[in-house]
Amino acid sequence: MISAFSRLVLMGVGVLFVLVLVLFGLRQVGFQRQFQAFDHPLVQDPAFWIVALGGDAQRFPPYTKEALLAAAELDKDMLIELPLHRSQDGVWFVFPTYQLESVTDGSGFPEVLTWDQLSQLDAGFQYPGPTDNFPFRGKGLRLVNLEQAAQLLPKTRFVLTFFDPKADFAEEVATQINSLDLGPRVVIRSPFSKFVRELKKIEPMWIYAIDRPSLDRAVMMGRLRIETLASLPTDVVISELTRNGTVILSQPIVSEIKRQKKRLLLIIDDSTPTIPKWILSYIDGVLTNRPSWAVEQFRSPAP
Repeated sequence: MISAFSRLVLMGVGVLFVLVLVLFGLRQVGFQRQFQAFDHPLVQDPAFWIVALGGDAQRFPPYTKEALLAAAELDKDMLIELPLHRSQDGVWFVFPTYQLESVTDGSGFPEVLTWDQLSQLDAGFQYPGPTDNFPFRGKGLRLVNLEQAAQLLPKTRFVLTFFDPKADFAEEVATQINSLDLGPRVVIRSPFSKFVRELKKIEPMWIYAIDRPSLDRAVMMGRLRIETLASLPTDVVISELTRNGTVILSQPIVSEIKRQKKRLLLIIDDSTPTIPKWILSYIDGVLTNRPSWAVEQFRSPAP
């Protein structure tokens, strides 16, 4: 006679077997999905993207006019990432963090100041320079806003990262981007899904990069071996290789990203470990604070 414990074990094994079959079936169903790349000049562009984080931050304080110009001069096809915050009086300006003291001689949250106040801050105040002696402090370097960056680089393509935007800012953002004629040459990204969804309702033909929550869900599905069911709602995926020391981009999930015909951009900064060779054949570009290194690494030498 089978004991109660044995019955429980058999039931557990049966449930596990059914679960494995269900997961395998879902994975196979996912493989049947067909995908088509978004018909947009940027997405269809076969060129390898090099996206400068902060402009040429190896030579100038990041996100200043000088750094942006220096990055654009490194490569004719350079893209530049602009992290954007909204000033108290509604100006979208370029700033990389949530604290003024991390970059400037100001303090506190950047969003609580007007653009006039922000534009007076020393944008080179905390930049150590190659000899750690703050050579740009007091040299008159200033923050720039989105309009100034667009005018400064009228042909450059941008990755615009919107921080802390409320969903009801979507209309305002769409109006400004259109007024600057940036729509055809920008990729929009934000860590906040609702803002991206609202903006995409207004401008569905712009390019959007996947937000972090959507990527996290896709990575989790990859760990469950059902990555074929991952929902990648945008046409560009931007991701770091590791997070908190753990590799998050496995070969199966990267393969699925490419099967869904998404452009995959890898974030590479000073903390990035050695890049596995296998991933280099999958990625379509990099975001890096070392653009001169990226040009040397990924651009073919001139004949």
